[in-house]
Amino acid sequence: MKNLIALFTLFLLVSCQSSKELNQLSTQVQNQIQQCNSCHSQGEKFGAPSLNGLEFKYMNAQIDKYRKGLRGGENASKDAISMREAIVNLNDKDLKEINAWFASQESKKAPSDTVHQGNGEALYKQHCYGCHQGTMGKFFTGSPSILELESWYIVKQCGDFQAGRRGASPEDEKGYKMAQRIKNLSPYEIQEIADFLAN
Repeated sequence: MKNLIALFTLFLLVSCQSSKELNQLSTQVQNQIQQCNSCHSQGEKFGAPSLNGLEFKYMNAQIDKYRKGLRGGENASKDAISMREAIVNLNDKDLKEINAWFASQESKKAPSDTVHQGNGEALYKQHCYGCHQGTMGKFFTGSPSILELESWYIVKQCGDFQAGRRGASPEDEKGYKMAQRIKNLSPYEIQEIADFLAN
């Protein structure tokens, strides 16, 4: 019961925060959003995915990991290290406003232009759906929806998980579980899943 109340409270909080238009935010936060978009609107070129439509709770959790060094540490990808450096001086209140604004935006995900063989749906249901989309799985694991992520970013992050650049520390409980979950997926299987989600 306590979990349901907490979930409902979070939903109300996100709804209230995400209703603001950009011009209703402080000048400081508006400028910070523009700085975020200087990379995150460039996509694969800067290794930074679009943040539009991503889950508020997920973005907050990832910011927390960056701050604790569970993402963006010395063994991370250069993009993750850059991200950690970019947010190190931002305060929690501003970051939550930034995340709430991005969460309220419509996704601008571009479809994948790679040709896939049609196995992506079955692979997604087998390896990803339960935690990332199934109601009970999402509730118990806290896994984010990955439906709004771009194909290239899914492939890159899975590669980072498999190479130990992300989720390598058992302290990063969810990231570590993800790394273990996909460690035996082949590059072909990952690409098929990514292409299915992108199209």
